[in-house]
Formats: sequence, C-alpha cells, structure tokens
Amino acid sequence: REGDKNKMASLIEEKIVPHFDFDRITRLVVGKSWREATPEQKQALVDQFRTMLVRSYSAAYTTYSQIAIDVKPLKVAPNEDDVTVQSQIKLPGGAPPVNVDYAMFKTNADWKVYDVKVDGISMVTTYRSTFQDEIRKGGIPGLIQTLADVNAGKIAAPSVSTTK
Repeated sequence: REGDKNKMASLIEEKIVPHFDFDRITRLVVGKSWREATPEQKQALVDQFRTMLVRSYSAAYTTYSQIAIDVKPLKVAPNEDDVTVQSQIKLPGGAPPVNVDYAMFKTNADWKVYDVKVDGISMVTTYRSTFQDEIRKGGIPGLIQTLADVNAGKIAAPSVSTTK
C-alpha cells in the first residue's frame, strides 16, 4: 500500500468493513443516549463514526510495512452465537506484538464484529467514555458535529481514555 492512506482506506472498506456491524458498535459506544437520538441522528452517528474509524485505522496501518497477522484457532459450538476471535499483529524490527481480539456475534447469514480489543483495551468502552463527554457538552447534535469536524480534518479526534 506504499504508505498511501487512501489506498489503505479503500482496502479496509472492501475487505474489513463488511465484517463489522457499525450500527451495533455505534449503539454500544453511544450507550444510553442512543435512545434519545432520532432515526436521522442515529444514521448520522453511524456514518460519521464509521468514517472516523476507517480513517484512523488506515492511517495507523500505513505507518507499518511487513506486518504479519496471526489468527488463533477457534472452535465454535453449533449453538454459540457470540465468540471472541484472538489474533496477534507481529510488527517488524523486533517490536512487541500487539494482541487484537474481535468480539463477534452470529447473524442469520454470517458473523459480524461488534467490538475490538487491542492489548485488552476495548474500543467500545474507550469511545463510550469520550462520546459521553461530547454528549454532555453538546448533546447528540454536538457529538455528530464533532465527528463530522474530525472527518473533515477541521479538528483532531477527541482524545480517548486507554484505561482498561
């Protein structure tokens, strides 16, 4: 991908995004405030959060080359509908590997990711704290505007807590 963020974003959109349930992820991240949002606001939240995540992950992955991803074996019982797929990203140059776990649920057609834990830190929990701060400041419209401003490059992404 030669460090090209746009190429990486296209690759993520094509290969990774279809396996994520962004509606569920956004609902979990927004938390109890989700019920207060109109259908239009909910869709705007999903769209803006998805765009922010794709951009941030494409930027992160373009900083590395020669990474290897080791997906750990998983046994799923026929009646299971919620699993965690464990993986490890091996970075070049002797850097310590990064553990990445994907919480997934079974839909009628396939499995979808609804949370990602990087070295034990949940994306949902991390963003929930940050989004609640934004909602306290400006309500759901304020959160949507903040995400839109981040995606337009007008402001930096809100800082997220990295506590477990």
